[in-house]
Amino acid sequence: NQAIHKEMLTRSSLYCNVRLGATISAQQSRHVIMMSHSSALSLRPNYDMTHIRGAKRSAGDLRKGDHIDYKGKIFEITSAQHQKVAMRGGFMIMEGKCIFDGSKLVDKFRSDQLIDVAEVFTNKYFYSGLTEDEKGYVFTTESGDEKTLTANELGHNVHYLDYIADKDIVNIRAHEDKVVSVTLPSSVTIKVESTAPFQKGAQAASHTKPALLENGRTVKVPAYVDVGDELVIRISDESFLNRAR
Repeated sequence: NQAIHKEMLTRSSLYCNVRLGATISAQQSRHVIMMSHSSALSLRPNYDMTHIRGAKRSAGDLRKGDHIDYKGKIFEITSAQHQKVAMRGGFMIMEGKCIFDGSKLVDKFRSDQLIDVAEVFTNKYFYSGLTEDEKGYVFTTESGDEKTLTANELGHNVHYLDYIADKDIVNIRAHEDKVVSVTLPSSVTIKVESTAPFQKGAQAASHTKPALLENGRTVKVPAYVDVGDELVIRISDESFLNRAR
C-alpha cells in the first residue's frame, strides 16, 4: 500500500507539472493521473501524456503519428528524420499534415527545440439516433456519455448510419471539442433502388454502371448488378465490394 501511495503521489505531481506546461520525458509520458467521475484519482498507464494540452516535447523525441500545435494549426507528423551535425545536437526534419484542412508541413527543428504537442483523442461510441429536432445525430459511450454531431461533421457517413448495427462501434476522433474524423464499420449491406438493365456480354469486371442505392447514394457497380440486389458497400470510399449472399 505504501508503494502504491508513493507511486500515485509521484504521478500526480507529474500530471500537475504537465498541465502547467512543463516538459516531460518520453518515459514519463506513458503515465498520467486522470480524474474519474467520482473525483477520485485513477492510474492510466497506457495513456499518452504527450497529448495533454500545454505539454511540450523536444523535437528529437517526436515520432510519426504524434500531433503538434505549430503556427496555429494542428499537424499529424507523417515523417520525422534526424539529421546529424558535427559537434552539435543535430536537427529533425519534420513532415506533417494538418488534421483539419490538409495543409502540409515541412520544416526543420533543432533536436532540443521544445514544441507544443496537441491533444487528439479517439473515443468509441454507438449510434443512438436523431435528436428531437432531427437536426443532430446522437452517439453514446458504454458509460452513457453522449455526443451529438451535425451532418457536416459526419460527412458522407451520415448516409450510412441507419445501416449499421446497434452494437457496431463508431470511432470519433477529436481535438478539444472539434471533430477530426468519424469512422464507421468498414462496410454495410444496402439494396439497389435503380440501375440500368443488365446487358448480355457485359460480364467483365471492366464494365461498370451507376446504381442508385436506397440511401440515396450513387455508386459504380458491375454490369450484372440489378434492381433489388443487396450490395456490400465499403463506407470509407463508398465503393462496391460484392453482392450480399
